[in-house]
Amino acid sequence: MERMNSIQGFTDEHSGILISDAGVILENLHVYANEHGHLFPLDLGSKGTCQIGGNVVRTYIIIYLP
Repeated sequence: MERMNSIQGFTDEHSGILISDAGVILENLHVYANEHGHLFPLDLGSKGTCQIGGNVVRTYIIIYLP
């Protein structure tokens, strides 16, 4: 996961859809979004160390699996 840490960018200026690898640190996504005039809504205490891939999987497990 350490090498899967690039942010490809937004699909377009208005959609707010951000494409990144699973290993990107959450805080780096916050910085990137802010630099481009967007707000990344997920804010955790561990945002300096957690990876977005883990956050997405964790959310999926909580919401969709019984």
